[in-house]
Amino acid sequence: MATFDGSVIIGRPPSVVFDVVGTHLFETQPKWEDGIVAIRPVTGGPMGVGSKAVMERLDLGVWRHETDYRCVVFDQDRLVVMHNDSAGTHVVFRLSVAPAGAGETRLRFRLEVQLTGAQRIFEPLARMVLGPARRKTLEDIKEYVETATAADGFEPAAGTAGPAAGLPMPELPGVSHRWIDVRGLRMHIAEAGSGEPLILLHGFPQHWWEWHGAIPRLAGHYRVIAVDQRGFGWTDAPGDGYNARTLVQDIAGLMGELNIRRARFLTHDWGAVVAQLLAMDRPDLVEALVVTGAPDVHIKPNARLLRVFPKLWHVFAIAAPGIGPRLAGNRKLMRHLFTAFDPEGGVSEADIQLYRAAMAQPGRAAAGSALYRTMLVPAFMAIIAGAFAKRDLPVRTLVIVGAAEPSGTLQGMGHYPGRGGNITTEILPGEGHFLVDHVPGLIAEKALRFFA
Repeated sequence: MATFDGSVIIGRPPSVVFDVVGTHLFETQPKWEDGIVAIRPVTGGPMGVGSKAVMERLDLGVWRHETDYRCVVFDQDRLVVMHNDSAGTHVVFRLSVAPAGAGETRLRFRLEVQLTGAQRIFEPLARMVLGPARRKTLEDIKEYVETATAADGFEPAAGTAGPAAGLPMPELPGVSHRWIDVRGLRMHIAEAGSGEPLILLHGFPQHWWEWHGAIPRLAGHYRVIAVDQRGFGWTDAPGDGYNARTLVQDIAGLMGELNIRRARFLTHDWGAVVAQLLAMDRPDLVEALVVTGAPDVHIKPNARLLRVFPKLWHVFAIAAPGIGPRLAGNRKLMRHLFTAFDPEGGVSEADIQLYRAAMAQPGRAAAGSALYRTMLVPAFMAIIAGAFAKRDLPVRTLVIVGAAEPSGTLQGMGHYPGRGGNITTEILPGEGHFLVDHVPGLIAEKALRFFA
């Protein structure tokens, strides 16, 4: 048997190396099969894993023709394990990642070639060429990962498992920026105006810029604080903490650091879920709440739910381990999210590209998948099961949803008996999910009237 077993240190965290190699170097579309993420080629050809161009990048050209590569596993412990069986040849190919110090990764590359029958005559040659060729492969992968992440604006952030946003901050007149340490999490906030505090919580896959069309109007009446929540925008993206309890604690902790005892909230999508949970857990912190792009948690689902589920396929896809982070940063899925339920031009092309630039970074995409998996899907299932039916929402709440999106259908189902007394619902005809992007003036005016 001829073997090569080598490694190289890459100046990026393991999660970044894993995602860049898995998503970019292997131009593949992972698919769940029997509980394993199987890899199938994007391009045609005889290979079961990767395209011909990918094999050439990895310097596996000697097995390029009429091979039968099969992916055995694809996870954080073993990045890729493939084997090839052809006449007289058995090849096992492995890439794995492991931490190697602060912000660094050891990428290990092991290749085993077993020749049988007449092919054994080539074994000495295989032993001779494997070492130099594979060492070059490792250096090529290292260069590719570090170059790709540098182009994406990679900037290591202390205490994070993924990259900081590293993107130019969009400018909005009258808005200032600062970072607040909240229990070890470096949170970014954009501030404008003065007076009583109004906290804005964005949705997926956005960040504080979601509110740029409404901030000037709101800042004429309140001290506006647009928050980048955990994993998004210019806030740290640690490898964990995307469950409901931690996300609620992030906002409560931020209020404490800012010396805010009580605030009004204008929220969207998953930020609206976080705000509702905060309002139930800590009603002393929430003066009034406006929810957009999400139902309130006290709705009573009925048969119309069956019409909603197929439209929410992306929720469960993004939540899936392994494939989820790849989908969260996928260009086509990103466009689907912004256009599936909204009027044409609801979110500008420039803004879509701005949000995609952040989500294209592996650490941000991993955060998005973790958010769906550990908070959004459990919260959605809890709403359907009526888990919040016995919990009061004592805070005065306005829910604004578009009739053209799933939240409009869900909100129209009504509430459990005795619930929803503090909730006012407005369903806007012809509008979709990204309301504050499409009609920022309308949402700002409705919020100001409600808060007054």
